[in-house]
Amino acid sequence: MEKLKIVMISTLWERTPPVYYGGTERVVSYLTEELVKRGHQVTLFATKDSATKARLFATYPRALYRDKVPWSSYYDNLVLYSRAMEYAIKQKVDIIHSHGPYYSLPFVPLVPIPMLHTLHGNISRKVISADKVRMLLAFKEANFVSISNSQRKLGLNYVKTVYNGIPVSRFTFNPKGGNYLVWLGRFTPVKGAKEAVEIAKAVKMPLMMAGKVDWAVERDRDYFQNFIKPHLKKKEVEYIGEIKHAQKNKLMGSAFCLLNPISWDEPFGLVPVEANACGTPVIAFTKGSMSELIKRGLNGFLVKPGDTKGMINALKKLLQMPKDKYYSMRRACREHAEKNFSIEKMADGYETAYQEVLRRHR
Repeated sequence: MEKLKIVMISTLWERTPPVYYGGTERVVSYLTEELVKRGHQVTLFATKDSATKARLFATYPRALYRDKVPWSSYYDNLVLYSRAMEYAIKQKVDIIHSHGPYYSLPFVPLVPIPMLHTLHGNISRKVISADKVRMLLAFKEANFVSISNSQRKLGLNYVKTVYNGIPVSRFTFNPKGGNYLVWLGRFTPVKGAKEAVEIAKAVKMPLMMAGKVDWAVERDRDYFQNFIKPHLKKKEVEYIGEIKHAQKNKLMGSAFCLLNPISWDEPFGLVPVEANACGTPVIAFTKGSMSELIKRGLNGFLVKPGDTKGMINALKKLLQMPKDKYYSMRRACREHAEKNFSIEKMADGYETAYQEVLRRHR
């Protein structure tokens, strides 16, 4: 395809890519670096400590949450978006690709450059506030990409569904796995850490937990202190903190299974895909995009939302599986990740979306 001048707008909530935990900024980084590799001229708007081969433009030195800026604050992000729009107009770029929540939308009728908007969160009326719904509906004719079909809500103008991609080759395939369970994510109620502990204890298997505790958020801090910390015990339930890629690669590859008992409609789950890339099956509640990522019996099992007993039974079924069949499932996990969730496939999807947006604009 033709080489484009692209403004890529990440968020300021985390570094791009994150050193530890962070989904949106990690995906933005993967996409940005692949587009640069393909010859596109990309300018990334992100935190100053971000790492990229694209041209970097920053308005804030580091992740906002590290400076205890509350999630409800939008001022710094508006500065970032204003500078991105100003730059895009002056440089006469071909397209602006926004990955922030809603900040780009009010600029749509004001900026003469076509935009594409990827929303990385849940936009269901049941979840987001009424004012956010009004914002999205006010600009529903803007060009949106959904990161799963389950995310498509509110009748927005979706150009395409593009699944997030990961660098599958950077995840080491472990053909046999290990004898412990793993949970990875942010310690917040909807991520299911408490349920993972219950399931591991029920089958008497060790559980390794890794991820972020946002100590500045009272809900998350209390959740960890009340439901996770009392169960921590070596060789039973262990928390190893936030981890970098090499640690995550080893942790997930050596696991018997990843538990993903989420209770929210996650629009895309990076962790299950990363586990599959290591060869590790996933047992998840059927919420959000899980039915698009997990195929029953192929790369894991799906259980009715909230059915902890059902998840225990699915895990027992996996434990009772003959070794040769289990090893075959691990190979299928890796192949599923390679076929459906590579960075290259994600970039192909976005290049197609860019061309469609440009065609409509012309």
